[in-house]
Amino acid sequence: MRFIGLDVHQRYCEGYEIGSNGQKRRFRLANTREAYEEYGKTLDQDTRIVMEATSNAFWIYDILSAYPGQVVVANPLKTRSIAEARVKTDALDVQILSQLLAADFIPMTWVPAKNEYELRVLLHHRIRLTKIRTMLKNKIHAA
Repeated sequence: MRFIGLDVHQRYCEGYEIGSNGQKRRFRLANTREAYEEYGKTLDQDTRIVMEATSNAFWIYDILSAYPGQVVVANPLKTRSIAEARVKTDALDVQILSQLLAADFIPMTWVPAKNEYELRVLLHHRIRLTKIRTMLKNKIHAA
């Protein structure tokens, strides 16, 4: 069984893998669809991947869930061991995530269906545009 922890950022993704024979390795992926699809081709049925729920975690979930293995999105508010760590680095975060996954201690979060997630993104975008419109109207009124 392979256990992989991913810490997703805006431009890259920090990764840590615990192999079936206990070997460990760190890696980094570019935050592009092509990089995730290439990485997805290396996955097999005995692979479990975990990442914390962030703004771009769900589109990565959609890409990787098309390949063999299980993808889990962790609730960041409930993964307290990472938040309470004295030394907080990306490399340490993904190591702890993959160890929690191997021990089956990951608090999973609900993942919406792709069409529902896309509707949520559109709704949040509309809310942002409405706030900008209101702000601009107030500036015009103040002038």
